[in-house]
Amino acid sequence: MKITKSQLRRIIRESLNEALPPHLQKHFRDDGSSVHAPEWKDVTPAGYGPDQDPTEIQLVFDAVGLTPDEGIEVQNALEGTGPEWMGTSSYEKLFDYYAFETGDMPPGIASARDGDPDYWILDQLEGLGT
Repeated sequence: MKITKSQLRRIIRESLNEALPPHLQKHFRDDGSSVHAPEWKDVTPAGYGPDQDPTEIQLVFDAVGLTPDEGIEVQNALEGTGPEWMGTSSYEKLFDYYAFETGDMPPGIASARDGDPDYWILDQLEGLGT
């Protein structure tokens, strides 16, 4: 005995309706698809979406090559929370960036004669905005 596609669909539809309890049947169409539209939640960080330009601080982080964990270290240092920031890999990368790559850090600050390089870097980043 041969079964047509429409007969097979009807058999499957009937078995689906029988398999689901009445309180769940109202949530599904005859073909088994949901009657509710999917809800999408956008979890893209600010500045990384297709319609958003990255912030200046994100551009610096990208130029320096900070990892996400190093970015968190810097954010904690900017907020004044977390462990000592000086001596971390994020500090070393930002120091090299400002002292040698861009040359923005004054030599007296870089050698710690005229000020603290860690505070100077944090001041620069705060000036860019977070």
